[in-house]
Amino acid sequence: MKQKTKFVGLLAILPLVMVALAPNLIGDADAIAPNRTFTATPDTFYLKGDLTAPAGEAPFGGKVVGDHLVRVNGNQISIVTSFDANPSAGMVYEGWLVDMATGYKLSLGQFDAKNDLFFSQAIVNPWIYDVLVITEEPKEDTDPAPTKPVGATLLSGPFGQ
Repeated sequence: MKQKTKFVGLLAILPLVMVALAPNLIGDADAIAPNRTFTATPDTFYLKGDLTAPAGEAPFGGKVVGDHLVRVNGNQISIVTSFDANPSAGMVYEGWLVDMATGYKLSLGQFDAKNDLFFSQAIVNPWIYDVLVITEEPKEDTDPAPTKPVGATLLSGPFGQ
């Protein structure tokens, strides 16, 4: 009977162990999606803040239109963004990392139906990017370049090296 009780006890705690290990098993983008938090480590850089509307000639600096959370651990970058407004009819939001020195723009993909974007990828040098930009793009866009910025943030810290 003791053996059966131990086995049942182990089965009872198994779901708790799986929940605790889930972030390591499913990857950063999925792990941070539900609660928008990261587990801190000494080798990891975090940047959290607001996305703001364009102001003047800059794609940022106006009123707050969303938020972002960026994590870099080695070459792995994970970004979670949330946008407060809905895109215009026939349009979608797309996220971009921009290197101001070269003008290079890396697409992070399209926002989901809740106006959230989850991006996680190994990048050779994530520190070259200066700005996180959100654009409004046609749903059936054939042009790979970004169009109208609707929000952005200037990346601080070691970004833009």
